Amino acid sequence: MYPKLIAAIRSTVFRNFLMYSFGAFILRGVSFFLIPVYTRYLVPAEYGKLDLLNTFSSTLEIVFSLGLFQVFYMEFFKKDEAGKKELVDRILSVYLLLTTTLYALTAVVLFFFHESMLLNVRLILIYAALSVSYLNFFQNCFTILLRLYERARLLTMIQVGVGSGAILMNVFFVVSLRIGIQGILLSNLLAVLITNLLAVSSYRSIYGSFKFYHKLRDYKELLRYSLVFIPGSLAFWLMNTVSRWMLLKYAGLHEVGIYSVAVKFSSIFDPLLIQPFLGSYNPRMLKGFSEGNFNQRSGWLVPLVIGFFAVAGFVVAALASTLVAPAYQDAIHYIPILVIGVGFGVVAQVAVLLIIFRRKIHLSLSSMLTGFSVSVLANYLLVLRFGGIGAAYGTAAGNLVWMLLVFYFNRREQKQAMEDWVKQEVEQ
Repeated sequence: MYPKLIAAIRSTVFRNFLMYSFGAFILRGVSFFLIPVYTRYLVPAEYGKLDLLNTFSSTLEIVFSLGLFQVFYMEFFKKDEAGKKELVDRILSVYLLLTTTLYALTAVVLFFFHESMLLNVRLILIYAALSVSYLNFFQNCFTILLRLYERARLLTMIQVGVGSGAILMNVFFVVSLRIGIQGILLSNLLAVLITNLLAVSSYRSIYGSFKFYHKLRDYKELLRYSLVFIPGSLAFWLMNTVSRWMLLKYAGLHEVGIYSVAVKFSSIFDPLLIQPFLGSYNPRMLKGFSEGNFNQRSGWLVPLVIGFFAVAGFVVAALASTLVAPAYQDAIHYIPILVIGVGFGVVAQVAVLLIIFRRKIHLSLSSMLTGFSVSVLANYLLVLRFGGIGAAYGTAAGNLVWMLLVFYFNRREQKQAMEDWVKQEVEQ
């Protein structure tokens, strides 16, 4: 047992996990570090307005990314180096041509209807959030590529630098200049611009010059694979954000602000543990799948992950009680429930990888849509009666159903994949 444990600690996967965890925690944990600042300089209603604005722009980001992120995981390890460059260039070309147009049209629509759509938020703030949403695609592509190439040290250095700068900018704009959510959005925009400049430099070091694909036939196959991911990705996002809109309708903007603080505490696991773990573990799993290793014995993850998050929820709630301002103290009761929901989502994200690799997108989509439907129904019933705590339970319920369905499909596909591989080996 001990030699295996020592070998695991010394492995590249573990080292990459530690580096990814540190870098992502600094970069994506900016909002967590600044919770004591935000809760003291923003009233709950203002914080709720910021969260709804970010939710709106993030929803656009999911839809307008056209499912292209998932194509990386489905196709990258099936290609040689020249094929990988072509795949990356095609993905970027599709985004530059199609998605830029979609964002431009959205900006025009918002110019005329923003007051009725976004709670009278100033147009300049909406455009700032929209710009961050658009530019995030390139930042995320950059992160995925460096993880697939296992360049953990470079990615960590960039994340730590940009994240530290974002924290300082937020403090300067919010505390020193007292410009509220305007300062937060400006800090986010500057941070993503800096990251994208670094991404351009890294792209050139890996692939050299960029080739722009502009003909329809260049997009057909790529979009055939990517577009089917949009409903599932959107359902995943809405499953975890529909609670805000339910609270806005039935409890008011003040309750949205309090609930959003609880979400910030539960979300800290994403940059600290989840994304680093997936970033280091998923490439090895994908390589194993491409070599016929479909039984990677990941069943131990289920009790370990769920148990960890069950305990972590109460630990984080205790931490939150010392950090948030008195006006936000109700958020502490929501945190353990939201954190266990995060644990359900982690198991689902690991189990769904085999399904995506085998291009069984309909299975991934059906499980996600079912989880989303459960979340909507549970939120509607529970928010009406219990407010914020009901929203937390409703969101956790949606994630639980998603996890159970994905885990069932994973076990079924694992058996079928092994049979297909043996049949292919015999034929060769």
